[in-house]
Amino acid sequence: MRHITYAMVAALAMMLLPVQHTQAQNKALKVVSLTVAQGDNTSTDSNTSITYDDEVDGQTKYCPVIKVRMPNEQLVFKGKMMEAQNKTGEYWVYMYQDAKNLKVFDSSRQATPVTVNFKDYGITSLNGQSTYVLTLGTEDVKNDIHNVYSSVTLGLGASLVGLPGPYLALGYNYKNFGIELMGTYGVATSDDFILKETSEDATSEEAGSGDGLGLGCNFRSLQLALRLGYDFRLARTLAVTPQVGVVYTYLTDYESGGSIDESMQADHIIKGPNLFKNDDEDVGSSAWSASLGLRFMFAPFGPKFRIQVTPEYRLKLSNDDLIGRLGAIDKTIKKGYEGFNLTAGLLLYF
Repeated sequence: MRHITYAMVAALAMMLLPVQHTQAQNKALKVVSLTVAQGDNTSTDSNTSITYDDEVDGQTKYCPVIKVRMPNEQLVFKGKMMEAQNKTGEYWVYMYQDAKNLKVFDSSRQATPVTVNFKDYGITSLNGQSTYVLTLGTEDVKNDIHNVYSSVTLGLGASLVGLPGPYLALGYNYKNFGIELMGTYGVATSDDFILKETSEDATSEEAGSGDGLGLGCNFRSLQLALRLGYDFRLARTLAVTPQVGVVYTYLTDYESGGSIDESMQADHIIKGPNLFKNDDEDVGSSAWSASLGLRFMFAPFGPKFRIQVTPEYRLKLSNDDLIGRLGAIDKTIKKGYEGFNLTAGLLLYF
């Protein structure tokens, strides 16, 4: 257990060591308009036109020209294009006729980029005989939830469904991608189970029914979860993050309520007077699970302070015998490593 914990923490720490904090961008490029320039023959004029040979039909075609206008900005372009020329007060971007969009970057990184999808402006396909005018501006995105380029994250909250307890999470986000290591610690008492006077194995159903001594065990739970996610912006202050990961669940004894008479031992659970001890040494009980979750994030006060709720389903990969038998008796224990879980808390971005 100790080695697993150290290994997971060390792996995340190694990823965070080279990270440098990146300032959030308070501006974003935006499209003011995209129109056809009537009477402008830049695309076909022999002095300004550029042609290319179409790989599909072999014909020579004109490159449609998009004149990008945005004063006092140094821009960089990415898309299905031949080249971009920096003219006085505007850029001439020579596109292929089958291009569907154009991504525009501020080379100074003072503003986040914008992707111009031509169909959003009534242009289903670019015409080689036409010249287009794209006018850009900027907008304030200081409070936009995606106004974080690179950041270390700290999460605080609690598990609401599944094994109960508070959690602490450390992560790193780069653009839309994120990685997170979360630790959850809890103390609880299991449902009552029945100890039978038998040395033979019993089924899970038999473990919770019949004559004998009924009691619940006090236990501590520790869960370590490593998750990967990708953020999708739904609105200015709302985002959703699909996550996949792996979860390690570990149970151990906590302030046992006294020894169980040896004549009443439950051999079908574990031998010994204490469920989690054997000759006064911790036995413990663990399970591994794969997880699939959907994190909802709300940022009403800016992108660096977020409220999160994460429903998650866990699929058991493996488990020790004891946790499996206790899980068959107590649904809360089983949900810790197999089934629906729910966490909620705060996320801070640094």
